[in-house]
Amino acid sequence: MERVRQYLNVFSIYREEVSKLSIDDFSYPHELPDYLHDTLKGATLTRYSYPGMWDTSLFNTQPSSGTAADDVSITYAHLSDSLLYIRILSFNESTAEELAAIESDAHAVCIDLRGNPGGRIDACTTLVEQFLPADRHYITVTYQTYDAERRTARSFINFPWRSKRSGDTWENRHCALLTNDSTASAAEIFASALHDKGTALHIGTASSTYGKALGQYLRVLDSGALLQITGFSFKGVTGTDTLYMRTGLIPDTVITDQAVMRNDSLLLERVVTMMQEHFSFSAGVLKIPTATSSSSRPAGTPKTACHTEGAVWFLTDSESPNL
Repeated sequence: MERVRQYLNVFSIYREEVSKLSIDDFSYPHELPDYLHDTLKGATLTRYSYPGMWDTSLFNTQPSSGTAADDVSITYAHLSDSLLYIRILSFNESTAEELAAIESDAHAVCIDLRGNPGGRIDACTTLVEQFLPADRHYITVTYQTYDAERRTARSFINFPWRSKRSGDTWENRHCALLTNDSTASAAEIFASALHDKGTALHIGTASSTYGKALGQYLRVLDSGALLQITGFSFKGVTGTDTLYMRTGLIPDTVITDQAVMRNDSLLLERVVTMMQEHFSFSAGVLKIPTATSSSSRPAGTPKTACHTEGAVWFLTDSESPNL
């Protein structure tokens, strides 16, 4: 119980509420996170899961083989010689490797983030690096610093995340982002970065994305329980992407035609037309895969709910304070 309170004190962004916690007022560990009422659209974000009650695959850090459907985070297709379609299903430990394996000279890319619930922060930022040139401040993260000597939280800081390198394969390509209201968390960071600090065109099939500008630390306790703590928040840098918590990112243009939205082939044709008009280029002869229908959670999209996967940072022993 005391260990849970200490972790909340050090890492939670709800410092004022945590300071009121006294373990004498609670009977079970899960009651401490419940006290914070950290919810978003009905989902509980800060929570305690008892041993055996959480998915152990969350902490599987082994590289994905890419052989099983559930391991694949990227699918792609060449729609023409000059246009590539990439669907990012989630951000995991294999996403950057999967992107690097794509060989394409196409100078335009459509990145489909519909239904992407987020995932690993490090996987997301690695992909951002490959699309943005160096020294672009693309997101600001707010979190608590830690006083190791006193073993207490010290203060909140706003830290700018900047791209650090240039010359990657995916830079300087015309880029469009396709989102819906299930595009969440780390996927929203990726979309905001490419739109706000790149030149990407943001196309939506909903009026906004999910609106989760919070991230969670995950830590397995000695008891085998999993503690998930909302420990950092995000905001964009300029324009409509700056404050998107709860409201979501607002697309440049929204597709509202229901017949188009239900059919991925028609949807891609519409997106390609928008890209050609916006970037003034010709996609050439299209080879769009045939699709009869598209659900709100398209085939291949992880079944994990937005609030479950989210934007997470896995606390290792070296990163955790000695509590």
